[in-house]
Amino acid sequence: ALPGEILAESAGALWTLSLSGGGSKPFTSLNVALGGMGARPTLDGLSTTAFPSGVGAVPVEAAEAEAPLIYHVKEFAPDTGGAGTFRGGLGQRIEISARHHQDLSLSAAAFERLTIGPAGRQGGHAGATGTVSISNGTKIIDKGMYEIPAGDRLVLQTPGGGGIGNPAERDRDAVAQDLSDGLISQESAKKLYKFETKGRYKK
Repeated sequence: ALPGEILAESAGALWTLSLSGGGSKPFTSLNVALGGMGARPTLDGLSTTAFPSGVGAVPVEAAEAEAPLIYHVKEFAPDTGGAGTFRGGLGQRIEISARHHQDLSLSAAAFERLTIGPAGRQGGHAGATGTVSISNGTKIIDKGMYEIPAGDRLVLQTPGGGGIGNPAERDRDAVAQDLSDGLISQESAKKLYKFETKGRYKK
């Protein structure tokens, strides 16, 4: 419907990170993790952007100052945006642990798109699905309460947005820039975008 006017499907990911801990100083920390926006008819989707809600995450520095947590990783997750003439926005990878040696409790009530990624349009590919796990190998696929043992990390990757249009028709300079910025992998550039790295594009 309405080709050229409607963006591809967005992650719609407003993952609530509800972490708590006991001990001598009990605490509860609430933050959000955002996924990618779908590609727009003539532009790439915005990365790690809540759409259509517009909610923003609490900065890492503020979250760490208010609760005994460490955000070890908070970065774009390569290849999560759906491939297309216009690429979907990227999701992000986040790793969190307790600052002190203590167990954490996680309320896994708001993690969506763990099995089906946001759809692309007009030949664009779907965005990547989200994943949630604990560094000890436990995968979180159901809603409920989970314990994160002391010394382990909560590992999240939010979904990416869907792409618009045939990836092979993406501007070559845009693909090269995505590669240079680490937003896509060499494998994706070659397989999905039919892009061969040569000369100045070769890392």
